[in-house]
Amino acid sequence: ILFASDADPDGGNINSSLISMFLDFYRPLVKAGMVYVTLPPLVVVKDGQQRIYCQDESERDAAVAQMKATSKRKVEVQRNKGLG
Repeated sequence: ILFASDADPDGGNINSSLISMFLDFYRPLVKAGMVYVTLPPLVVVKDGQQRIYCQDESERDAAVAQMKATSKRKVEVQRNKGLG
């Protein structure tokens, strides 16, 4: 079972609710390792040639710094809403 929700606080709340429900009603599935939660990238940093997918702002800042140091192209930051 795979939970896929938005890459925002609302998606986190949905995942928490689903995990709680599965722990209450379907604990054997959780203990058997059959329940997974996806972590869609919250931010995409791109320069036209490459893309770096980031989970949080610290990863974003590091990716922007890396691209600015290695690329002469314009670096774009796209914040995802939804599943990416």
